[in-house]
Amino acid sequence: QNVETQTQAQSSNCENPQTQTQMNICAAQEFARVDAELNQRYQELLPKLSQQRKDQLIKAQKAWIAFKETSCEFEASQVAGGSMEPLVRANCLTEQTTRRTADLQRYLQETNL
Repeated sequence: QNVETQTQAQSSNCENPQTQTQMNICAAQEFARVDAELNQRYQELLPKLSQQRKDQLIKAQKAWIAFKETSCEFEASQVAGGSMEPLVRANCLTEQTTRRTADLQRYLQETNL
């Protein structure tokens, strides 16, 4: 309970985080938000596709996840072991995920034409 309360207190000021810990927490929260949005678009898109296109999207999504994870590990390695490492990783994951969500949104719009 104490850790949860501390985390909530630290994360409550994401408009203007004051410490590296707060920045790390806020970046992780932002990644969680955009990741949930990506998953929502993905779940909206899958049922609209033929089985062949669904299989292709699943394969592409798995490859994209591997790329995203590896790419962000590389990006975070520049500050490996430092207090900024979680922030750099989360920001990279957020950026990559936001781009992929835009792709999925475009695919969704194309299937609705």
